Amino acid sequence: MAIFHSSNKPHHPIFSFSGAQAHDSSHLPKNIIVATIVISILPFILNMLGFDFSSEPPINPTDNATDQKFYQLRGAFTHTLLEWSSFTLAIFTVLLGFTHYKATRDPIIPIIVAALFTAGLLDAFHTLAADRLISASADNSNLIPFTWAISRVFNAIILIVGILLIFYRDKATTSTANNTRFFASTYIVFAVSAYAVIQYCATSAHLPQTQFPDQLITRPYDVAPLVLFLLAGLVFFPLLYKRHPSVFTHSLIIAMIPEVVVEAHMAFGSTALFDNDFNIAHSLKIVAYAIPLIGLMVDHLDVHKKLNEKKVQLADSVNELTSREFELIAAKEKALLASEHKSTFLATMSHEIRTPMNGVLGMAQLLRRSSLDEEQTIKVNQLISSGENLLAILNDILDYSKIEAGKLNIEETSFSFDDIAPNIASIYQPIATDKGIALNVNLDESLNSYYIGDPTRIRQIIFNLVSNALKFTSEGGVKLSIQRVNSNNTKYDTINISVTDSGIGIPEDALNSIFDPFQQAESSTTRKFGGTGLGLAITHKICTLMGGDITVTSTTGKGSCFSFTVPLEINHAPQEATEATDTDVLLEATPPMSILIVDDNDTNADLLTWMLEEWDHTMDTAENGKMAVDMVTKNHYDLILMDHHMPVMDGKEATKVIREMKPEKSSIPIIGCTADAFKETTELLKSCGQDDVITKPIRESELIKILHKYRKDQ
Repeated sequence: MAIFHSSNKPHHPIFSFSGAQAHDSSHLPKNIIVATIVISILPFILNMLGFDFSSEPPINPTDNATDQKFYQLRGAFTHTLLEWSSFTLAIFTVLLGFTHYKATRDPIIPIIVAALFTAGLLDAFHTLAADRLISASADNSNLIPFTWAISRVFNAIILIVGILLIFYRDKATTSTANNTRFFASTYIVFAVSAYAVIQYCATSAHLPQTQFPDQLITRPYDVAPLVLFLLAGLVFFPLLYKRHPSVFTHSLIIAMIPEVVVEAHMAFGSTALFDNDFNIAHSLKIVAYAIPLIGLMVDHLDVHKKLNEKKVQLADSVNELTSREFELIAAKEKALLASEHKSTFLATMSHEIRTPMNGVLGMAQLLRRSSLDEEQTIKVNQLISSGENLLAILNDILDYSKIEAGKLNIEETSFSFDDIAPNIASIYQPIATDKGIALNVNLDESLNSYYIGDPTRIRQIIFNLVSNALKFTSEGGVKLSIQRVNSNNTKYDTINISVTDSGIGIPEDALNSIFDPFQQAESSTTRKFGGTGLGLAITHKICTLMGGDITVTSTTGKGSCFSFTVPLEINHAPQEATEATDTDVLLEATPPMSILIVDDNDTNADLLTWMLEEWDHTMDTAENGKMAVDMVTKNHYDLILMDHHMPVMDGKEATKVIREMKPEKSSIPIIGCTADAFKETTELLKSCGQDDVITKPIRESELIKILHKYRKDQ
């Protein structure tokens, strides 16, 4: 039949299957369907062969009175046994239905099993009345066939109403709590109605005649349930199956086969209580109850099978996730180890390069202060410039490494653009003059006096942009503009810093990648102008870390404009600077001091000695931390310049030992001198007791500021 086949997908709250899977897995097994049909028609065939299934008492005068009583009651016994078998199957169905609903949350299950259970209740009440276990006044010859017909009509109606309720629920979206209340109400109404019908029939003194042995339709009242079961099997259950394909809903259709055969035996065959057709009908009714139970069992087993498959899949997924987690942990540990190795390599590289660079640049600075002719001065300046370029490249690599590792911190200190702008002009004006181009610095007069931010990084950005602009400009000029963007915010200002040049410009196809690391406008740019291609990448990263943004516009052959915008907090109560910044002024304000230089590198120690001698200080030198500790114990010093990495005892340990001496010794200012240009190193040295840290190569200006800061007369 076409009604047995649906292309609709099944509706399962937990599982979802394709249409083909739904078609294959939502039918009762063929052997059960065949068995149902065979069982339904087998009694008729056996009747044709002479078998009789009636339980009418035989007349046997030889039996005693007790046996006669049992023979007379065997029809009632058989009737009771068959009816209670049907009710028992209904109970099993409703119990399994609740279990299945708990696993699937399929709302059609409770409604249908409620209808089946109520039908079973009708059979139970009908049997109780027939056996006089509940109050009944009607004669059994009328009570049993009439209550049978009424219960069968009500049975079919309840099933159809249950289907209609499912169709209604399909259109409504309700919560689980509403579903529970709805199911409970349905059960109560069905059960009360079933009992009320049987109670009314049992207590009626006059029931209509229901059996007409001489007519074609021997029990006319059974025609109504016959029609209703046909209607349910041909219309309502197929519609339910089409909307909710499952083995259970398919079994409801198949169950209508024995139901129709049952009513056919009663309507057209049964002429008396407990006769052949009467017993066949009651036996086949058990089959009609068993088919939905079997369908529900198949569905339930299928659900558990899929649940077990899901559990296996889940277990496999958990195992896979666990394996991946271990792999990720291992990869993370490997990455961390690689990062540590990278940091160690960079620290070592920084130290190994900066240590000789300290000697090169220091000696060059000393040499420049000596009596040189013009040609010698030019060569020394070129030497210093080359050394500074090498140092800038090293700083770029270290900065980018810090940014990648997320270790570049943005400071929050008070500063003024009035200090930054003149410093930029004084540094880059000589370069612009040598190239014959103009350098203009435009500082907005509406800027607040002080802001809170990271002046070092802002200065680094400006230096980078101005340096690039001067490098790529051969005529015209470079303009630095620091402007306050109009803002009504009394706490923050938006600052726009732009650097515009009239240089070679940037090709349009290179603008999108200009801020990428190791990128320059053209490969020839590196050969002609030099550089690593890291400067703008670092600038972009720092801008982002500061909550700002940087953009660029450019026209090839006409120049470029880099614009950096950053929000800065206004400092309404800045601390006034109390120290001078000019090195000559600081030198004059710094009295001669007794200084201990601790360094295992003779070149670095000699360099510091020559610098300090020129400034009228007296020095002692120590090759390692242990020698320094011994010398501090025996001598008086106003300041100690302590190297970091040394044999025997390093700078950290020596500092700790000195800090544990008596007060006049432990209070000596100790300045760390390290080639490790990392913030972590600075923090480590300060945590050991060092007052300040300067990074190699040591510039004269930095050393002068340190000497002035820790002068003995302060």
